[in-house]
Parts: sequence; C-alpha cells; structure tokens
Amino acid sequence: MRNKGLSNAIGSQYVIFMGIICLLATLASGALVIKRDLDRRSSLNFTLLERDISDASQAINRLNTSTKLSKLFDNWSVAKEVARQSGSTLVMMNETGFKKYTGSAQSWLGAIRGSTQQVLTTAWIMQKKIPVYYNSIVVDNGNAVLSFSLLGKRI
Repeated sequence: MRNKGLSNAIGSQYVIFMGIICLLATLASGALVIKRDLDRRSSLNFTLLERDISDASQAINRLNTSTKLSKLFDNWSVAKEVARQSGSTLVMMNETGFKKYTGSAQSWLGAIRGSTQQVLTTAWIMQKKIPVYYNSIVVDNGNAVLSFSLLGKRI
C-alpha cells in the first residue's frame, strides 16, 4: 500500500512538472511571435512609401492644371484646425533656406510639429482636405517636424 501512495505522489509531481514546462514553452513561443510581429511592423515598407509619393506627385500635377484653387488663407485655416484636432502644432515658416514647392500655384511654407504619430496623422488628413506639397521630414526620438508648402491662390 505504501508503495502505491508513493507512486501516486511521484506521478502527481511529474504532471505538475510537465505542466510547468508546457506553460513556459507556450510563453516563450508567444513572446517570439509578438517580437516578430513588432519587428515586422516597425520596418519601413519602401515600396508602399514610393507608391504614396508617386500618387501625391500625380495629384499635385492634376492640381497644377486645375483652376479651382481655394484661397491660401482659407487653406491655412483648415490646416490649423486639422493640426489642432490631431494634437500637433502648425507653424508658418519663412522661405529662406528651406526646400519648397516650385510649381505654378501660389504657396505658403509651413511645418507640422509633434510626436511622429501626430505629425503623420495631421499630414494624412491635410492631404485629404486641402492641396499641400510635403517637402521634408525630420524624425528624432519619437518627435517629428514635417515641412510643407500649402497651395492656393492669394486672393
């Protein structure tokens, strides 16, 4: 009888031990899957980025041939509201020393400042609402500054 009790105790410990091993293996594999997913999401997809740049250039070319541009002041007001709603800051810049739009439409030079996510969100919404040409972006420690040329007519 005594041996049967000892055998059951050893069997129970074995089951607990194997359960702990399975749990640790599951946690390790889950962590590996999460790490791979985060690595995949953080890498830039240059093909998509180049396609977006090409699409934006085509939209600008269509805009340049269009005669129905809104007033610069009205477009600036829309841009300021989009930036405010996105949590970023919009500033007007002087035209000295900055890369800028050189097409046939009138333009004002500005910059969007904030966290990288806020700046990119603001830029994405702005391009859906108003004619804007993005010049350059600087990203540092999770913050970004995106310079742009806002297009319109001066009247």
